[in-house]
Amino acid sequence: YDVTIAAYGIASRLLTFAFLPLLGLNFACQSIVGNNFGAGLFARSDRTLLVGLGVGLCYGLGVETTFMLAAGPLAALFVDDSAIIAEAVRIVRLIALVYVLVGPLMVLSGYFQAIGKAANAAVISLGRTYLFTIPFIFALPLAFGETGIWLAAPAADLGMLALAIIVL
Repeated sequence: YDVTIAAYGIASRLLTFAFLPLLGLNFACQSIVGNNFGAGLFARSDRTLLVGLGVGLCYGLGVETTFMLAAGPLAALFVDDSAIIAEAVRIVRLIALVYVLVGPLMVLSGYFQAIGKAANAAVISLGRTYLFTIPFIFALPLAFGETGIWLAAPAADLGMLALAIIVL
C-alpha cells in the first residue's frame, strides 16, 4: 500500500496542477457572462459560453493527452523509485480517461451561476461529487477491485455529461 499511497500523492498533485487553469477559465468566463447578461447583451454572453466551452474542451484534451503520453516523465519529477512511478502512471491514466469533459462542464456550471440559474449551477457543480463520485467510489471497487477507486472520477465525469445534457 505504501507504493500506491505515494503514487496517489503524485497523481493528486498533477491533477491539481492541471485543474488550476480551469478555475481561471471558469472565473473569467463567469465574469464576462455575468456582466454581459446583466447588461442585456445576450449574444455576447452566449458567445462567451461557446468560447469557454471550446477552450475548456481543448485544454482538457491537451491535459488528457499529456497525462496519457507523458505520465511517466511527469511522475519522475517527484520520485526516483520506478515502482512508485509505474503506479502513478497507472493511476493518472485511469483518473484522466475522460478529462476532456472537465473544462466544459465547469464552464457550463459557471455560466448558469452567472445568469442567475443557481439550481442548474448547483446540479452541475455539486452533482459530480455527491451524485456520482462518492457512490462510484463505493460501488466500482466491488466490480473492479482497487482499480474501481480510480475509475470513479472518469465514471463521474461521464455521469455529469449525461446530467448536463438533461439540465440543458
